[in-house]
Amino acid sequence: MEHIMSFVGIGVGLLLFLIIIYFAIIALFYKKVTQGEALVRTGFKGTKVATDKGLYVVPVFHRVEIMDISVKKIQIERLGENGLLC
Repeated sequence: MEHIMSFVGIGVGLLLFLIIIYFAIIALFYKKVTQGEALVRTGFKGTKVATDKGLYVVPVFHRVEIMDISVKKIQIERLGENGLLC
């Protein structure tokens, strides 16, 4: 009877260990997006874009690029002969 209980204890411990490893791997594959950036994931299952939350990126199956989508101010000054007509 003691052998059966030890096997059950080892099985439960192994199961808990595998569950913890599973969630750790899932957490490692999640990439968050910061404000003013977008994640573009290409590869397995097509292309996806995330601008507000994040995406799961598996390094073997996906390629991810970070794009800057923040608002930028450009000042253009044209005077004299090169001036614009409004």
